[in-house]
Amino acid sequence: MFWKAQGTVGFPYSEQHVSFLDTFGAERSRSWAPTAEAGTFYLELTQSCLRVVALAAAASGSRTCDVRGELCCERKYSAFTSVWSLRNANKTDYLPTSSHHEAAILQQDGRYTEICASSLGPYGPDQFCYAPGETSLEARMGPFELYTLPTAPPAGHASLLHMGARTALYRCNGAGVHFISADASCEGAARESLLGYASAVPHTGMPRILRRCERNDAVRYHMLDAPCVGSSDKAVVLGHVM
Repeated sequence: MFWKAQGTVGFPYSEQHVSFLDTFGAERSRSWAPTAEAGTFYLELTQSCLRVVALAAAASGSRTCDVRGELCCERKYSAFTSVWSLRNANKTDYLPTSSHHEAAILQQDGRYTEICASSLGPYGPDQFCYAPGETSLEARMGPFELYTLPTAPPAGHASLLHMGARTALYRCNGAGVHFISADASCEGAARESLLGYASAVPHTGMPRILRRCERNDAVRYHMLDAPCVGSSDKAVVLGHVM
């Protein structure tokens, strides 16, 4: 089936008008067959979760996932890390976090607001807030997903070493201004956390370009598959994300 390209699919900003064949690649494929990119990992993961659900149903509706040896219940096998995007009221600090708890705490006193995921369609990710139909450039500062693991895959799943190298991304704090960096030393600023790993190359699982932009006032923010908001803002490509 052919669909119009949506922001959530990962087409470049300049190509959102094109039609595409809805196969959606390997990472979160709508077909659970093995792929050249991911091998059998996602097929095995799906099969494992189906077994866990069946066992839970047989155990009077238990919703716990504590079945020893099942891939679905091993959190170390989690392939992706969600990154929430926050900004303060006067837009002088853009703060990414891979902790949903931290995102909630930072918003409680009103100092920070979550930037919602944008899409042209009626679909929204469960873990992020959602702004349907939002097409402004500022909406491209929203949430995204990274790999949880570096290049080393879990034991017995070497197929996860697909699509080349990954780049570690850190949250840094330079005098109260947060930003994302691929430098472990945060370019001289304070390192606060490891967010996750971006793909060094674009592919169906991590198709969107993650840019870090810097304004003339030294405020830094990220953009997803879009140019910086200000024409004079400095841009650095950090990798590719979901």
